[in-house]
Amino acid sequence: MSLIFTGEITNPFQNSLLVSRYAIQMEPIGSFIHDLHPFIEICYALAYFPVRAFVGPLQIVHITYDLLFTRQGRDNIPIYVSVFCVCIIWGIILGSIPWVTESLDMIKDGLEVKYNQTSDYGPRYEL
Repeated sequence: MSLIFTGEITNPFQNSLLVSRYAIQMEPIGSFIHDLHPFIEICYALAYFPVRAFVGPLQIVHITYDLLFTRQGRDNIPIYVSVFCVCIIWGIILGSIPWVTESLDMIKDGLEVKYNQTSDYGPRYEL
C-alpha cells in the first residue's frame, strides 16, 4: 500500500505536466498556459524525483528484506510469491529510471522549459 501511495502522490503533477505540454502547442505564445507551464514542469520534477529516486527504492529494499530474509515474511507468504512480487516491484522502480533522469534534468534547468511549443512527440500526437 505504501508503494501505491508514493506512486500515486506524484500523479496529479505528472497529469498536469502532460496536459500543459499539449496545451502550449495549441495556445498562442504569450497565453496564460505558456506562463504557467514552467512552474508545472518544475513542480512535477520536484515531486517526482525524490519519490522515485529515494523514497521508492528505500521502501522496496525494506519490502524485499521483509519478504525474503525474515522468518515472519517467509512464514506468511510462500517464497515463490515473494520472489515474484519482489521482481515486479524492482522492475517498476527500474523501469522509471528514464523519467527520473528526465525529472533530474528539469530540476537542473530550473524554470527553463524542457518541452516547449516546438517539441515533437511523434506522429501519434500531431494536432
